[in-house]
Amino acid sequence: MEVSRDGHLSIADLRKICQTKHSDDFSANLVRKISIYVTYVLVRTTISANHVSWFNVALAVCSGYLLYASPLLGAAALILYTILDGVDGEVARYRKTVSLTGEFLDRLGGLVAGPSIFVSFGAVFLLKYDIKVGSFLSCLATFGYLGLRVVKGNAFLVTGKSSPLDEVHTRLRFSIWYITLADFLLNRQPGITALVVLSVFLDWYLGSYVTRLSLLSALGLGYPLALCGYIHCVLKWISKMERH
Repeated sequence: MEVSRDGHLSIADLRKICQTKHSDDFSANLVRKISIYVTYVLVRTTISANHVSWFNVALAVCSGYLLYASPLLGAAALILYTILDGVDGEVARYRKTVSLTGEFLDRLGGLVAGPSIFVSFGAVFLLKYDIKVGSFLSCLATFGYLGLRVVKGNAFLVTGKSSPLDEVHTRLRFSIWYITLADFLLNRQPGITALVVLSVFLDWYLGSYVTRLSLLSALGLGYPLALCGYIHCVLKWISKMERH
């Protein structure tokens, strides 16, 4: 292994220790090309993996407020959150401190980030532009986003098995390009971040709100439809299990 003058590992060797293989997850591999440099700095300090996780949960909440108060700062905070989302795990693997607390905090950050974005967009349209439908779309997006995660978790708790729909979804991501793209943009944090940052920048550049409203409209309609479809498929799967 290559060791630097101060006794620490090189970036290449740090990757081997800290980053698990995600050959089936393009978004994770994309973020980890950057996150390892943050990890390289943090492992030289006394900051623990759980410290990073707690900071990231707070950052997920703050990014939502900043997207309302100062959209460009909010976009920057969201980018930082997305990068740090993998750093806590990398620090834990380096220090061999992987824990259930860290796993819980990591999932908590993911649950908070999406609704923070949707609520902030809804607040912008309602309070700044008096567009009441924005708050309605915000509620729909939040309901669908959280509902998908709750239904998936409960399906596993009830049956003790992962839904075969998840396996089908994984196969489709590799065989159909537009499903791969949709999964990245709507189901992966880096993709959601990319959409939000692009919409914020375009609206800032054009002095408008049309891009953000279009994005919120797509999410407000898309997530509930996806939730209904997922519930229908899970119920059919459970019913088939009961018959056998």
